[in-house]
Amino acid sequence: MIGKAEVTFLCVDRLQASKPSLMRCDRETAPNLCEDTGEILLSHDADGLVYAGPPPNYEKERDNPGPTSGPTDDSQLIINFHAGPPTRKTFDPVETQWRFLLPGAQESLPDGFTFVKGTQCDRTATVLNTGTCNLEATTPSLYWHISISLHHKNGTPIYDHEYRSELAFWMKYLGLMVVDPKPEGR
Repeated sequence: MIGKAEVTFLCVDRLQASKPSLMRCDRETAPNLCEDTGEILLSHDADGLVYAGPPPNYEKERDNPGPTSGPTDDSQLIINFHAGPPTRKTFDPVETQWRFLLPGAQESLPDGFTFVKGTQCDRTATVLNTGTCNLEATTPSLYWHISISLHHKNGTPIYDHEYRSELAFWMKYLGLMVVDPKPEGR
């Protein structure tokens, strides 16, 4: 439970399982100076297999991408969520030379999520060999920062249909993971 929501993690790797504070604020372990927050990191490889954390060989492939890159490459979903609005400034949803706004992306949000701002996406892959889309949304008791990163060779253009495809892939999982608010007695 975070806020009044029940968040179910699809799978938890051994490191997270051994340290609950990596999934959310652990008020049982000192120091317990933390907000009621949570983070989810999921990824899928080129074959569509979903992993908790980065896929196997992620760092090797990120640092040495192949000669081509495209929409069949792996991607990551990074979600930070907390009760209440953000306590510090996040991104400004404006188009720049490096980023564009993806119109209509809020339609891919699961039921129960309300679009706040975004969806701002990198036009080309960065020096980290990724392109990222950011958006923010709310549910009745939580605020969500959702980031989807596609693995592409540095400088490779990333098109709106690629981001839309990954948003559709990841938002179906998010919809299965969140019940906000959790019904009484459940």
